[in-house]
Amino acid sequence: GNIISDNELKSKVAVKQYDIVMANIVADVLKAMSPHFPDFVKQDGTLIISGIISERCKEVVDVVTEKGFYVVNEYEEGDWSCVVLKKVKA
Repeated sequence: GNIISDNELKSKVAVKQYDIVMANIVADVLKAMSPHFPDFVKQDGTLIISGIISERCKEVVDVVTEKGFYVVNEYEEGDWSCVVLKKVKA
């Protein structure tokens, strides 16, 4: 499904918040999903984003951190990046 455009699906997934959320998809989709990540991740929870072409990693991280997350670790293998983030405590 598509939580960006399907509010019914989003309401089913966002019934509770999760300790860990993983999204392995391209940069443009991660950026589009970024406003939804705070709804799914518990306070002080972990968000792992990957499937990011390394040259676009900073761009994606900038968008996600604007939504209330901070970077814990970044990993790169070949041309691909993975970023581990934590949700900022209120």
